Amino acid sequence: MSYSLALNSGIALLSETTEERAGLCGQENTGDDFELMRRHIAGCDAAFGKLFDHHHMRLYRYCARMVNDQTVAEDVMQEVWERVVLLRERRIVVRQPSALLFTMARRLCLNQIRGAKRFTRLEEEAESGTARDDLEEMAVEALTHLPLLYREVLTLNIYSGYGLEEMAPMLGVSPAAVWKRASRARTMLREEVERMMANERGAENRRGQ
Repeated sequence: MSYSLALNSGIALLSETTEERAGLCGQENTGDDFELMRRHIAGCDAAFGKLFDHHHMRLYRYCARMVNDQTVAEDVMQEVWERVVLLRERRIVVRQPSALLFTMARRLCLNQIRGAKRFTRLEEEAESGTARDDLEEMAVEALTHLPLLYREVLTLNIYSGYGLEEMAPMLGVSPAAVWKRASRARTMLREEVERMMANERGAENRRGQ
């Protein structure tokens, strides 16, 4: 599902315009996630659109790397935004919107991972017009071999662009814990790449004999 189709699908789920929503959307609409979520839950469709703009692609990239399937990642994100729409019915106060959105996406990804019968290789991202070199291709493959805990933190940082401080409330740990986890993940990734390179050299030597 394309970006525009996903947004239009989410907006289509929203109820018809009300006087309350018209008043909210007439106010200055800041980019603050807390304020955007508050206005969305109160009935402002424009606030929903801004939340979507802020978070959709970063969370989609996270999901695509975690489940190793772009189509499944699109389905996950569709369900995330459907759940965000349904928050209007509950009229709750969301203190940390980014953490809530990430938690929704993460749980849905974990459900897919646990229920999957096999992993498929992630297709090239649509916006990438150049082929990866061998080392980058190997690093992408090595990432899929890391334990989920460490694969997740690198995915959030490298592919989704979340800073370590920003990731702390999302993961429910301290910034120091995120830094430690990321440091260990990078070490594990480097070791896995080195192992794969050694295996490849060994295979080439055997073929040459």
